[in-house]
Amino acid sequence: MAYALYGAVYLGGAMASLGPEHKVDWFGLVPWWIFFLAGTTLMVCIPVMIWRRWWWLTRFMALGPAVKALVLTWRQGQSLSMGMEASSYNWAFAVVAASTAILMGRASWRPKPGPNAIC
Repeated sequence: MAYALYGAVYLGGAMASLGPEHKVDWFGLVPWWIFFLAGTTLMVCIPVMIWRRWWWLTRFMALGPAVKALVLTWRQGQSLSMGMEASSYNWAFAVVAASTAILMGRASWRPKPGPNAIC
């Protein structure tokens, strides 16, 4: 669920930052909305794969939010050191990303269920 929340916050921020004109990305070959479609697909599919206990995927996918949290924190620190105003969205997203990375890390390293496990 943490990764689905992370995806929803990420997708919401991307949609909020869209300007009035939508441009075509990647050399004019890929429409702007394809990235939102891909993000939504990942937001739905990856939590299902994690729920099905694909441990290697969960460990790998925990790196993305962890790196995102570090980069956002570093950029916010740079902005503050230059006297610029801090972005409350970036701080909130850094907290969501760090929480997601921690929860996914915990989920990927928990003990594997034995033959008598209910789940």
